[in-house]
Amino acid sequence: MTAEPGHPSGGDIFRQGDQAYELEERIAVGGFSRVYRARALDTDEHVVVKYPRPRHSGLDSEVYLDRELRALRTVAAAGGHPSLLGYRDHFTADGTTFIVVDYIEGETLDDTPYIGDEETIRTFGVKLASGVAALHRFGLIYRDMKPDNIIVTDDGAPMLVDFNTVRCRFQCSECGASVTQDAATEPTCHECGHAPGPITMVGDADKNRCKAPEQENPALAPGPWTDVYGLGKILFLLVCGFITQAPGEDPREQPEIQCSSSLAEIILRATAADPAERYEHAGALGQALAANDPRPPAATAVIRELESDTTYEVSDGDSIGRVGGSAVTVPSPPSDTGVSRQHARFVREGGPWFLEDTSLNGTLLDRNDEQHLLLSARGQQAHDIERAVPTRRMLLAGDQIYPGTDASRGGFRFEGDHWTKG
Repeated sequence: MTAEPGHPSGGDIFRQGDQAYELEERIAVGGFSRVYRARALDTDEHVVVKYPRPRHSGLDSEVYLDRELRALRTVAAAGGHPSLLGYRDHFTADGTTFIVVDYIEGETLDDTPYIGDEETIRTFGVKLASGVAALHRFGLIYRDMKPDNIIVTDDGAPMLVDFNTVRCRFQCSECGASVTQDAATEPTCHECGHAPGPITMVGDADKNRCKAPEQENPALAPGPWTDVYGLGKILFLLVCGFITQAPGEDPREQPEIQCSSSLAEIILRATAADPAERYEHAGALGQALAANDPRPPAATAVIRELESDTTYEVSDGDSIGRVGGSAVTVPSPPSDTGVSRQHARFVREGGPWFLEDTSLNGTLLDRNDEQHLLLSARGQQAHDIERAVPTRRMLLAGDQIYPGTDASRGGFRFEGDHWTKG
């Protein structure tokens, strides 16, 4: 059956190369998309096919669906995550983009807010936080945490779905600085004072009680700490069976609710009204849940040596370079690679990690097969470089680091913040 342009319906078959999908039943209509359960004709598996709703309320649904596609493909390219909806395919028909994702058996958390005792709640929270932390590693923010965006699978695990509000971490359009947690309530850039334009608001704060206070102000940019707030409200729901509107609510103060002090303190910190008082990102919240300790964990990141597959844990200020000079040693650098004893250092600033070159010869940063040169100010002066070269760059999970001038050896892969994975 051929679909009417812009109006697919049950029974329609879409072909994309060797793949074909038959729409079976519409299962949801979201703010930006329509969702069908479909059948992959080559494997006879059930999948989900999503496509944008016609433009409404002045918002372009295709823009949001494109953001979802990019987020899904980013996670899929890194191997996926057990708590994030899996990407299958995408195609265009009649000028409309369709996304194909996994079909998940289960019910939304809205329908099943009780999942078990406190240990089960913490395990569930660790797994969900780990999925959101994977987004944060790639510089992405979810922005729309709520119970009906979480499916509880048949084995009781969380699956985060609906990625059309995901977007890259906000950066100043004037100087490129990332919004930091400490400056999250400031309407201007903490580096240059530039005031960005209003940020498009997503969702309805009155209907979604998981939205953080800063999401009600279009002058403020959300960050990983915004998703932490939503996760904290989800934990409150799992403990109490309902969600309160106000930030910083103590589950122990709710009638007939039993909650340990450690879990209550984790929820209070995660849902603090001031972003600076929350966990910086979902990984930190996940670590606190796994340890059953509300204190924020020490900020460390993991890098992996490409040749030996050895992992290193680094802290703010740790350097990478030759033997005897740095916390992380470049494996057997030949003399002509220009690797210094303290060649580059890791800097953690306001949440994200940066790599800062401190050498005379520079550091190569490879992101998605595109190389970027970092060179210290003294290196630029020594080489009499007229055009300014960045001295540092924000790191994303998957970035490859090559101290010196040879990108064929001695490299490391940045894997992001160290946290307990669910």
